[in-house]
Amino acid sequence: MDASRHRSAVAAVEELLAQLSARVGAGTVAQRRWALRELLRYTAETSGRAENRVSVAELLDPYTVLSWLYAAENPQHTPVRQLGDPRRPATTASQRARTASVRALAVHTGMPLPDLRMPASAPMSLPGPDLLAALAERLSGRAPLGILPPAWIRFGAMARLILDTAVLEKDLAAMRTGDVDVRTGTVRIVLGESERSVRMPEDTRRAMSVWLDVREELVGRLSGGTVQALWVRVAATAIGATVAAPGLPLSDRGLRKHWHAVMAALESELGVGELSPQAVRLAVRGRGAAQPAGAEAR
Repeated sequence: MDASRHRSAVAAVEELLAQLSARVGAGTVAQRRWALRELLRYTAETSGRAENRVSVAELLDPYTVLSWLYAAENPQHTPVRQLGDPRRPATTASQRARTASVRALAVHTGMPLPDLRMPASAPMSLPGPDLLAALAERLSGRAPLGILPPAWIRFGAMARLILDTAVLEKDLAAMRTGDVDVRTGTVRIVLGESERSVRMPEDTRRAMSVWLDVREELVGRLSGGTVQALWVRVAATAIGATVAAPGLPLSDRGLRKHWHAVMAALESELGVGELSPQAVRLAVRGRGAAQPAGAEAR
């Protein structure tokens, strides 16, 4: 499973197509080729990576797949090029072909099947400038009901970084404390194919400074080795038969779950339903804020 997750999506798609060529008709192979190459292009463009750098896990990420399906149905909201007529909404038949192709690749690679039962438009209502501004303003307030204050502080720093740069969760999860320099107000993150030093707006710098203080206290309670991860747990968490202590690192999956828990608590205040980090990233990139002023390639 781990090997499949990290292997090249391009190689996995070509391998599947080669195997299908020996078993099914040319029409089915052509359909799978069209759909999967379109998904590959979409994933590469929305993540800012070259196609040959996209992994199978990234290609089959449920949020990526669902946002791709949404983009096909709603071309007026699509910030990337789609194959065929970019102004023409997808038909029911073409959406079925897309979902069948994703399932075929998941089975071929041994990856979990993405849950594609919900309507493609449900998770991807792109937030407008007013909603992004309302979210940024709300981050300065008190923790919503049901969210621990340390978790709210962590969310504030993480969400501001996404709002500033459209950084991916997996790149957030890879960040270390050494990537943040509160004194100079800069943070080192991966944007697209390169690592960049980005100047944080003052609100983000303050939020990050507060989180670093909270994080230091959490990590200080641990015994054993030094924790370098920037994002750590704020409470004990059950993981199967074990319990992860506060202060231990959070994975990209953990950061995503944290995002959804907080957004669910903010739903009534902001007046919106599900607002995924993918939708926020696409909206941020659409306004041209993925690389703030002061960013320098390293």
